[in-house]
Amino acid sequence: MTKSKKALIIIGSLFAVIIIGGIILFVKMGNTTSVYKNFNFGNLDLATVEDGTYTGSEDGGLVKASVEVNVKDHVITQVTILSHECGLGKPAEAIVEDIVQNNSLQVDAISGATYSSDVIRMAAYHALTN
Repeated sequence: MTKSKKALIIIGSLFAVIIIGGIILFVKMGNTTSVYKNFNFGNLDLATVEDGTYTGSEDGGLVKASVEVNVKDHVITQVTILSHECGLGKPAEAIVEDIVQNNSLQVDAISGATYSSDVIRMAAYHALTN
């Protein structure tokens, strides 16, 4: 077999792996985002959350987040992002300001960073419900 045929086979194989990997990633991400999209963050009753500092995390596959949530008199006073693995989703970190301002996890996702926003909100939910 000539070098050019070997090179074509290698390039074709790499291309196939990239395409298949992309399809798997797209399907996995689609399934995960629908979970967050349909989740009811409104079922969190802050009246049942005692004063304190709570930590929680969420592993959304491509995006992971750990947060610390401070509560005083049943009010969310601060949300601190402890870690956030997100690729290009750094703008989503602004969602913590909305959570504190609204004293709720039922806030709009940050435009262009919906997936990361949802993972951060879910991490905060875990912190406040565990």
